[in-house]
Parts: sequence; C-alpha cells; structure tokens
Amino acid sequence: MNTFVRGAGRCGLGLVLAVAFGVVVFAQTKSVPVAQLPDAVRQAALKNHPQGTITAASTVTKGKDVVYEVSVKDAGKTTKVAVNPDGSYPPGPPQSPSQSIPPAQLPDNVRQAALSGHPNGTISSATKVTKNSQVYYQLKVKDGPQTISMTVGADGKLLPAVIK
Repeated sequence: MNTFVRGAGRCGLGLVLAVAFGVVVFAQTKSVPVAQLPDAVRQAALKNHPQGTITAASTVTKGKDVVYEVSVKDAGKTTKVAVNPDGSYPPGPPQSPSQSIPPAQLPDNVRQAALSGHPNGTISSATKVTKNSQVYYQLKVKDGPQTISMTVGADGKLLPAVIK
C-alpha cells in the first residue's frame, strides 16, 4: 500500500506538471525588434499616439492567433497597445488597459490611500489600469528598506493585490 500511495503521488504530481506545462505552452510571447514591425501594426499602435514613439514590441501567440503587444511612449507615459497583424484591434478597447504614469500625476485620494499606512513612504512607480470600465492603480511604495506593492481603486480604497 505504501508503494501505491507513493506511486499515486508521483502520478498526481505528473498530472499537475502536465497541466501547468500545457498552460505555459498555450500562450507564447516573443520579443520583436521595433524595426521589424509590419507597417499596419505600427500605424495602428500610433493611431491614438501620433507624437508617440514605439519603444518595444512582442508577439503573443495563442494557438493559431497572433497579436502584437506594442509599447508606445508619449508625453512621458508608456502605454501598451494590442494590435492584430493586419492592423485591426483585438476584441475590446484598442489600447491595452494599463498605462505607466508619473506618481506626481496620481489623483490626491489615491496618493493619500497609498501613503496612509506609510507616512514616511514615497510612491516609486504607478500604473493606471482600466479593466471592464473599472479604473485602479497598481503602486509601489518605498518605505525605508521595504518596497510595498499595492492596488488602489480610483475611489481611493485599497483593493486586493490581484484583480482578475
């Protein structure tokens, strides 16, 4: 019986690894040199950022579907834009829902919520995220030797760290 239990444990672990491996293989991301972006992708990525500069790009492949994820820097902010190879946008908003912003440009209530438990802290990075019409901010607060990651809603309330 002891051998059976050990064998079943290995089998279960193998199943978990196989499932995890399958998920990893299902979506592959590959970096693409900016100079090698198709013109249609480049034009679509810059459509809402005519003064912007493309700083990085990658392809995300899920099965037979390929989408370009393009980082565009415009007015000091970096935005990720998802674009199909033909220059159209995948379902949903044409821009990725996340955007790096300078901490000084955070709404006051968001800044106050982030620093409420860390009066000597400073916000070292901020990302504005819009998902399903919900806006929230992913922040890193440096407080002494510690860096704390947190998520704050647009209403200034602390949220769970992971929002799905």
